[in-house]
Amino acid sequence: MTALKTLLLLTFVCCININAQFDIDKIMTIEFSSSSQEIKNLYQNITWEEKSSERGSSLSYYDWLEPNSLRISFSFNTKNEMTIKSITNGKRNETDAKKVFEQIKALAQNKLGKKFEEKSFFGVDLKIWKSDPRFDVLLTTKDDRASLVIAKKGSLPMI
Repeated sequence: MTALKTLLLLTFVCCININAQFDIDKIMTIEFSSSSQEIKNLYQNITWEEKSSERGSSLSYYDWLEPNSLRISFSFNTKNEMTIKSITNGKRNETDAKKVFEQIKALAQNKLGKKFEEKSFFGVDLKIWKSDPRFDVLLTTKDDRASLVIAKKGSLPMI
């Protein structure tokens, strides 16, 4: 009986852990036409960080891609139109940045394929996917930060 309870407990913990993992597909499928309120409605149990500036606003929350913390952000212009979705390492240090870079690189390649441009300038390594007509995807790493940026076509002039 004790073995059965232990097995059930382990199964429960594993299911919670698997379900609690970050899902890149969910972020990728959120339409750029979504407003900040619609994003909040999609993630009702999230504690949001909200920021505003003269150029627009952003919403951010933290999630896990075991064993690393991630910061997920959505950026909006002054008309409340989403222009950027981003995933960065939650803890800012070089070790976590390298680990998160490799994790999100694998997720991005799995989702977007292995056909991407590679560039490097000012110490920033870039991988750029342009295969989708709706958005561009940049994977970057520099020092203590790794990020995957999903940008609405035309919102990043350097691409």
